[in-house]
Amino acid sequence: MSGRESALRIPQAIPPIFRNMKFPPGLVADWPSISELLDEALALPRAERERWLQSQTTLRPEVRDSLRGLLSIEAVAESEALFESLPPIEGLPPPAPELAPDDIVGPYRVLRELGTGGMGAVWLAERVDGVLKRQIALKLPRLAWIPGLAERMARERDILSSLEHPNIARLYDAGIDHKGRPFLALEYVQGQRLDEYCDRSRLDLHARINLFLQVLDAVRYAHSHLVIHRDLKPANVLVNARGQAQLLDFGIARLQDTPAEKIVTDIGARAMTLRYASPEQVQSRPLSIASDVYSLGVMLYELLTGSSPYVTRKNSSAEIETAIVDAQLRLASRTRIEAEVAAQRNSTPSKISRALRGDLDAVLLRAMARDVHERYSSVDAFHQDLTHWLAGEPVAAQPASRTYVLRKFVARHRWSVTLGAAAILIIVAVGIVAVLLAIEAREESRKALAARDFMLDLFEQANPELHGGRDMTARQLLLDSETQMRANLATQPLLRAELLLTVAALWERLGDPQRARAAMERRAEAMDGAGDASGFVAARIDEATRAIAAGDVAHARNLLQQLPVSADDVSLPNASRIDWRLNRAWIALDEGALVDAERNFATALELARLEGNVDRQLIALFGRIRSAWMRGDLEASRREQRAASNLLLDPRLTPSSRIGRGTELMGWAYRLGDFRAAWPTLQKLVAESAGVYGPYAASQQTLHLHWLKFAWRTQQTAEVVDWLRADAARAVALPLRVEDRIERRIVEAAVFGFVERGADARAALDFAWQDLGALPPEPDNRLRFRRRLALAEAAAALHAGDFPAASGWMSDESWNGARGAESPNALLAYRWFAMGWAAEAVGKTKSAAELLARACETAERAAGMGPDHPDTALLRLNQLLFEIRNNKSDLSLNRQYLNRTEVLLDQVRKSFPERHTAVRKLRWLSDRLRDAPDRMPLAGLSETRAREMSEPERIF
Repeated sequence: MSGRESALRIPQAIPPIFRNMKFPPGLVADWPSISELLDEALALPRAERERWLQSQTTLRPEVRDSLRGLLSIEAVAESEALFESLPPIEGLPPPAPELAPDDIVGPYRVLRELGTGGMGAVWLAERVDGVLKRQIALKLPRLAWIPGLAERMARERDILSSLEHPNIARLYDAGIDHKGRPFLALEYVQGQRLDEYCDRSRLDLHARINLFLQVLDAVRYAHSHLVIHRDLKPANVLVNARGQAQLLDFGIARLQDTPAEKIVTDIGARAMTLRYASPEQVQSRPLSIASDVYSLGVMLYELLTGSSPYVTRKNSSAEIETAIVDAQLRLASRTRIEAEVAAQRNSTPSKISRALRGDLDAVLLRAMARDVHERYSSVDAFHQDLTHWLAGEPVAAQPASRTYVLRKFVARHRWSVTLGAAAILIIVAVGIVAVLLAIEAREESRKALAARDFMLDLFEQANPELHGGRDMTARQLLLDSETQMRANLATQPLLRAELLLTVAALWERLGDPQRARAAMERRAEAMDGAGDASGFVAARIDEATRAIAAGDVAHARNLLQQLPVSADDVSLPNASRIDWRLNRAWIALDEGALVDAERNFATALELARLEGNVDRQLIALFGRIRSAWMRGDLEASRREQRAASNLLLDPRLTPSSRIGRGTELMGWAYRLGDFRAAWPTLQKLVAESAGVYGPYAASQQTLHLHWLKFAWRTQQTAEVVDWLRADAARAVALPLRVEDRIERRIVEAAVFGFVERGADARAALDFAWQDLGALPPEPDNRLRFRRRLALAEAAAALHAGDFPAASGWMSDESWNGARGAESPNALLAYRWFAMGWAAEAVGKTKSAAELLARACETAERAAGMGPDHPDTALLRLNQLLFEIRNNKSDLSLNRQYLNRTEVLLDQVRKSFPERHTAVRKLRWLSDRLRDAPDRMPLAGLSETRAREMSEPERIF
């Protein structure tokens, strides 16, 4: 809450109608049924309500009396008497003077009012100075200037000025006049609302969809300029006399890269038109272009049927919200269409229903899918399906079965088809022969034919009839394939080598790196046996590449050292030559030879760019990220990370490569603390992964763990709890790595502790300790995870108020000894912080101050952290709040506190959303120190605020 907002005070004076209203305490349990009855009564004309109330003979007298009282309030609320009885709200700016024709606003003279909206009025106006002889639509807010309103108007100005499209109303000017009134001078569009134009022009379904495509063109253009409209509805689309649609009112538009959390605390943050709002808008969740796709789907549904898509009884706002969130949608073809509505569409009810059935039903359902990942991925995809429907072609929203595609072909070529089914059979037969001839031409070589035969034999093995009716698993199929290769392709080593490369890739996707490595070794042996020197070198390079990807740099080093010739001495494919450089770079990095590593990464990156190989460009960038990180240059690491993020969008990447490289990039984003900026990319990767691999793919466990950790660090607690509940089956079904199981348990314990599910938190930690015993016998790895668990136990004890137990965990034997205990690292910084937290709680203020200072100093010098890392900022925030809490009277420190607060606020906003408690605390503290520099910052706080400011900011 800002200083200005804190000045708002709602007086205690209450209008008599509310003050005299009595609601018996005993009826609290009956409120759900009373609310439902009230909705039913409010749907009736006012004159009929008393009669309806008397007809409810089963109601208890006190329930009937309460309903009568609520209905009387509604009657008064609609009268002007209520507003006359309301007291003024202190602290609000005065309303802007009422406008009248010929008044001046900036350089404009207003002529007449065109209409009013949620944020203000729109007037027809013209320039006073006569510079331009044209009329414009002048948009003005209801209130005089306040900071939030000016920012909103400026945002609209910035957005609209970047949009130049024939179907979007232009922005000509923007500013604030001498009375402090923000204004926007917009193109004046003379026309009718989209739905009214269609009805009055009696446009049929095809004409309506053709016109609607203009709207899609406008929104598609806006999305390409990173603009989300957020309030798409028929009233915001005008159609002029030439039949040209124009999109209006970006009053609540948001840039796509503006964090959705920024408006959560704004007055009117849920500004929207409910009937056209998406589920994520209704639930105040972050928005994307998918929200506009949903609104467009609702618009088209109404445009075609004349009805709302939602299944409701009384059409109340509460019912509509429920229908939106629960996807209670009615198929367009099953909507009751009145004769008058059909006449407006130049048709009959039955013809409209038939036209809607099938493809248009599917298109509308896809556009209005509850899950954003099930909607059209873009307005362009929506546009394509409607274009296909108009042309009588298959739409993507329908499953592409052979029968469906043939039916669409017949519908497009109905006259030709009447020549007889025999003609179709001849056409199909000729087509098949042509395809077979083409295949024969491509497979002229004996190797290609052998490969085809081998794959046919392999998939024949999947026939359940050969296995007593049992289905073959993918693993068993691959195992059998290798057996068949040894038996059937013994005399064809080059073919066997090619097939083994495919087998290795499949084992990797199934999450079995050991079998993948074995297949790669056999591939190299096959190349060697065939006497193919360059093929053997390329195979060994591939094998080394996979070893490095699996974290086995030592094996990669041995493979390359055993090569009989250098990769520079043989003719190699460009991809292998790039991999050779990359492998040398990774090995140098492992040996600490950073200069040599960076030189090889740079060479590999340039070669990959020349080759147009996006996948290997990403690998080279990952190497540069790590190299800069090892040098302690986190800013350089972040620069390379941003370059990699941009490259991840390159359409040349295959889905599997994008998901794999994206998963690795998310790991770096987490290390660098780039939680906020990376979150949208992570969401897309998870969605794409589910579509490509399915929810139970073992190879995706790391990506799912990233999602869990990111969501927890950005304090999306409810989403994490839901994810853990829904993901429980998958976690049990998959053989997760021990390290990943421990990581997951630590997050589970933190989340369940936060939501006060102590038993679940305890169980998660107990499982984690069990998993610790199953870790591979690597001392450093065991020590790191033991310390992680000790910190998790300490956090749980601190939140439970068991400070001696927390101190005990910070004295655990894992913290003793020389290994890692003296050099700065993140875990040590967290340890000092936890000890300082416990010391303050038991009144050891001096000790707490020393420990918190030590935590901050350690974090600033720790590898992988440093002064710019968000965790370092959180430690500094905890230190600042500790100092403020323990400063009893020295007002001279307020200026220093303010400076530190604003520096920290800038830092944490780069990594955390606006709803994050650290951002909220710093924002509040900044306003407090600015507005009241002559008082102690934490003096006179409410109990809730005092508790929030005394609660340490969690880091681990």
